[in-house]
Amino acid sequence: ITNQPVNKKNLVKPTITANFVQKKTSITNHVHSLMLKIKRRYVKINP
Repeated sequence: ITNQPVNKKNLVKPTITANFVQKKTSITNHVHSLMLKIKRRYVKINP
């Protein structure tokens, strides 16, 4: 009975970490695409 909560905690923690990493990655990708868009626009204005 005492082992069950520990196992549950160990199962939940990696999931939270994975979700956090996934969110961080998607935010980074979003920022990168925004920067690329701004760069392209800037290059178009100033060739």
